[in-house]
Amino acid sequence: MHAVEGHEIQAWVTRLAGAIEFRVWDPSHAPPVVPKADFDAEDGRGLMMVRSLASGGCGYRHLDGGLGKVVWARLAL
Repeated sequence: MHAVEGHEIQAWVTRLAGAIEFRVWDPSHAPPVVPKADFDAEDGRGLMMVRSLASGGCGYRHLDGGLGKVVWARLAL
């Protein structure tokens, strides 16, 4: 799932010194939100899981020129 239904997303996986970095771009400017998932819900836990597993940090940034945002997470090796 991504922020703008029906729009393209792009994803990258990069090996860094001591970490693997995952990045996802989408055209939305809305910040990623970690919802409080209902215990019985079948969705709503993705960002929570990413934050928990991102031992090298995580975050997002808006791109210059209004070209959307990139959400990133690093998994330390």
